[in-house]
Order: sequence, then C-alpha cells, then structure tokens
Amino acid sequence: MSQADLNALPYLDNSFDVIVSNGVFHHTPDTKIALKNCIKKLKTDGLCLFYIYKKKAPLREFADDYIRDRISDLSHDSAMQVMEPITNFAKSLHEQSIKIQVPNDVEILGIKKGEYDLQRFIYQFFFKCFWNESWGFEYSNLTNYDWYHPKFAWRHTKTEIQDWCKEFNLRAEYIRETESGYTCLVKKT
Repeated sequence: MSQADLNALPYLDNSFDVIVSNGVFHHTPDTKIALKNCIKKLKTDGLCLFYIYKKKAPLREFADDYIRDRISDLSHDSAMQVMEPITNFAKSLHEQSIKIQVPNDVEILGIKKGEYDLQRFIYQFFFKCFWNESWGFEYSNLTNYDWYHPKFAWRHTKTEIQDWCKEFNLRAEYIRETESGYTCLVKKT
C-alpha cells in the first residue's frame, strides 16, 4: 500500500492491469486531468473502474456550490455545526410526510413530472438536505457535511465522460447512471 498525489503517481506508465477509483477523481482540482494521469499507468487493454458525481438540477448545482464555498474552509467542528440547521430542516420535512405533485416536466429546472415526497424533492432539485430516520441525526448531519465540506466536488455529465474516453483512447464498457453519479468501466485501447 502506498499514498501518493494522484496527479504525480510514483509508478511506471503502462504498469497496471486494473485501476479502481471510487469517488476520488471528482475530489481533485480537475477530474479530467486526474483520470488522464491514472490512465497513463494502465496497460493497453487494462481496465479502469471509477465513480464520479453527476451534475444535478441547475438550482441544486447553484445552492450546493454556494454552501460549499461558505463551509469548505471551516474546521470540521464548525462545518458540522453549520450543517445542523440543514439536517434539522431535512428531518422536519421528512417527519411531515408531505407529498407533492408536479403535473408537467419543468425542463428549464431539470424537474421531472411525478409525485414526490417534499423532503426528497428539495433534496433532489434544490439543495442536499439529507435525512435518514434509521441513521439518526449525527450520521445524517455527517452525510450533509461530507457533501459540502470538500473543497472540490465536481459534477459531470455522461457526454463529458464519453468525450474523455475518446480523447484518452478508452472504450467505455459501461457508464451506469444513478441518482448521484456515474459508475464507469473503461478499457484502454
């Protein structure tokens, strides 16, 4: 085991058969450059399995960046304290069990029609206000902190990933989208 700067790895180029990066590339100053620097270490026909965050709805993107800009330089304890009202807000919304109907897609805001729990609706489209009853307050608060406190938490689109694959001579074996990100398996050609 070793610890090194992802953008200055102390390994020979073309030396690994498999590279796994779960939620790391998007926490560097530049996701694309981090992927490029790791791929250099991969042998031809080698595989890279990685997960990166996906872009959210536009108001969520704005609010997430706004909050991150205000807490990412705070100490752990101070940032956890700043998150408490957000976690309490999420808890309150959850406890009210309010369902809302969105009758039509609101494309300009990235909102899909359908029925939503109000807490999940705000979480999905406006800002991360996580709450999980079985996890309790401390762990839910830590989850909110974990999203907002890192200085870098870039979000990307499937098209960006596909463009990187072309640029870096990678074949996408799969790009699987979830609510929060993309799990990708690429092969160096």
